[in-house]
Amino acid sequence: MNSQIPGLFAFEYGVRGLSHIRENKPYQDAHYIQPVMIEKGIPFINKRSFNSCILVIADGHGSAKYEYSDIGSKLAVFSAAKVLKVCFEEYVKLYLKEGKTFALNQFVKSWKNEVPRQIYKEWGNMVKEDYYNRTYVSQTPMVNEDIQLNDQTPSDPAVFLAEDSNEADGDKAQVELKKLYGTTLSCSLITQEGLFFAQIGDGDILVIYPDGTVEQPIPVQNDTIGDETYSLCMEKSYKYFNTGIILDHTSRENSENILVWLSTDGFNKSFETDQGFEDYVRSLYEYTCLNSFKTMTDGIPKILDNLTQNGSGDDISVVIAMIKNESLKEGE
Repeated sequence: MNSQIPGLFAFEYGVRGLSHIRENKPYQDAHYIQPVMIEKGIPFINKRSFNSCILVIADGHGSAKYEYSDIGSKLAVFSAAKVLKVCFEEYVKLYLKEGKTFALNQFVKSWKNEVPRQIYKEWGNMVKEDYYNRTYVSQTPMVNEDIQLNDQTPSDPAVFLAEDSNEADGDKAQVELKKLYGTTLSCSLITQEGLFFAQIGDGDILVIYPDGTVEQPIPVQNDTIGDETYSLCMEKSYKYFNTGIILDHTSRENSENILVWLSTDGFNKSFETDQGFEDYVRSLYEYTCLNSFKTMTDGIPKILDNLTQNGSGDDISVVIAMIKNESLKEGE
């Protein structure tokens, strides 16, 4: 899709994994793009109005004990997009009131500390609402009998959906409920002042520059074992978020066209090495610069189909944005 923001194009796509098709399992990934347009206000450094684009991607865990993880990933992308949109709008208000330097400093602090907390809280509320709709409205029984909510689950919907209910207060039922919806999450807020990233769990985030430099704005987590990963469903999971920030990206040397890439782990796992994965994404960037963003993204469905069939066999999803200068062909 076109992000509707001058100089910025974005695209999202995902495929159900070959292994999930064979086992008749649902698509566990979710992806979402949300342009944020604010027409009034002081223009940014390049004379455009206050605009941004939100990129979000998530990967539900998929095993039996995460019964609703395919729903959990969808709730994750929508909750993150909601939080990031509000966060950006508050930044704009502060910018207009206090100026760029103060507003940006406050925004950076908020991104590192408050954004993970707010995503965790919003996702938790959405999870509880979804579970309430299944249990109290549709009367759909809990499929996973191994997880016992029993008397700890409030029978009063108003109590169950209370915003301030918190598993940190010792409510084991809330902890077990969220596990049903377990998912990873990666998100980015693209603005003309900077690129902001947040992530919990696996998945890849890359930023690629015209000189071929591939930057990982969030360091790879190496403190888990094997295929284990951090999850949004963990108790106080906001503590396990990693964040990354790249400021003044448009003023860097050789920053004419910048590619922001988010993908679920099924993409990377289709390559023998991380370097092979990065080289492949770089080649897509180079192809875009020689042709157009649309030409490159038109080929993504076929690429993902091939990777899941001959690579990881997992669901694979991508969210891609190109911040371009006037020399890059729009291709539309």
